[in-house]
Amino acid sequence: MSSPRRILFLTHCEQGQSNIHLAVAFELHSRAIPGLEVHLASFSELRKRFERMRGAFGGIARMIPAGASIRHPPTHKFWRMFGDYMAPWTPEEYMSIVDEAVAVIERVNPHVILIDTLFSQGMDACNLLRRPYHVLNPLLPSLVCYQNQSLGDRLFRYPMMGTGMSYPVPLSQIPMNLIHFLARIYHGVKSKQVSSINAARAARGLRGPYPSFECMLVSPERTYITPGMREVDVPFSQPSTLQLCGPISADFVPIRDSDPELAAWLDRGETPLARRVLKGLLAGGGAETQILWKVPNRHELGALFDEVLTTAHDRERVRVVTWFDAEPAAILAHENVVCYVHHGGANSYYECTLAGKPHVVLAQWADTYYNAVAAEYAGVGVYGNKTCAPDVCAPELSMALIRATSGDEGARMRERARQVAVKCCEAGGRKRAADIVVSLLGVKFA
Repeated sequence: MSSPRRILFLTHCEQGQSNIHLAVAFELHSRAIPGLEVHLASFSELRKRFERMRGAFGGIARMIPAGASIRHPPTHKFWRMFGDYMAPWTPEEYMSIVDEAVAVIERVNPHVILIDTLFSQGMDACNLLRRPYHVLNPLLPSLVCYQNQSLGDRLFRYPMMGTGMSYPVPLSQIPMNLIHFLARIYHGVKSKQVSSINAARAARGLRGPYPSFECMLVSPERTYITPGMREVDVPFSQPSTLQLCGPISADFVPIRDSDPELAAWLDRGETPLARRVLKGLLAGGGAETQILWKVPNRHELGALFDEVLTTAHDRERVRVVTWFDAEPAAILAHENVVCYVHHGGANSYYECTLAGKPHVVLAQWADTYYNAVAAEYAGVGVYGNKTCAPDVCAPELSMALIRATSGDEGARMRERARQVAVKCCEAGGRKRAADIVVSLLGVKFA
């Protein structure tokens, strides 16, 4: 093969969207396949993280405009804001990013393009250039192919994303699920934000729905690569172009190398990893359990810690940090981490699954509610704020921790989590995803 074959990844910069792109791109790059070039384009904020992985970087200059928090309670009122969350740009900003994506594609001239499922501008760039593309989607596969399921199942069995309802939807909650279903359609059509962007798209010859609104539909025209596992999802009918690879994550530096001091602290005893609600963690973890809590505004909460951590023993067993020098996956891999308390984002969900640890999910928005339900259905976790989401109730969190870490239920959950972790390793993860990407080139490499 004389000329090189080029692969281009187009992704948003947020970790929840970009991590699987980085993992697969880095895996392909590390293979050093003769005649294969790997390119990645994103927003400038991703540069630092990508450079830490020792890769080359190509970038789209513009950033996604900052918007309001997407945290919301599990009610149908969420759908009124859905359009703004999915399309937080002015029409001019949106089309400018489309043009920059077009410029990247024309400059790289890739043979295969992989696009983040929420990167509408990248998809529109491909549509303008009449270039085929494939999709990397970090969501649970049952969500990725939600719109491929029968209408009856969507209405009467699957909880709408953002509702927090159980699977299958209880009979008493089916009317509310229908309201959510109709509200999503109505507000998607009526959104002034999306309508203005669609008008700008139409002026450039781009027809059809706003691309990211189809993030839960699998088309037979392209391949969809996901970190999905049936073992940690609700049942679904799998379209032929939907690929389940198991958790897709990059290699991480072992915690004993990246943060020896934290590793030594973890060595002392079992540690649930948590973000919020110190009182709930203290009450639910047991008197000797160590608590590692990541909270960005740690320095603003000194008075709270002084008030709650009243004994020397509690101050010694609680460690509060603003960020981790080690990758979260490296921390989760430590044998003394017995539970991960997280918000339910897909990245956290799969990191915990791969580590073989029980989840306690404090759902905050959209797909995190769905993931909390999936964790309970799969027997690997507890929906830890079901009664008050998106807030947190200390007694409810305490009970969730007790359920996940002690007694017969905790033992079953830990065993189930270990079994699923074995399945994750067998699924292949980033290596399988990279193999699929190479196969899309349609050529054999020496």
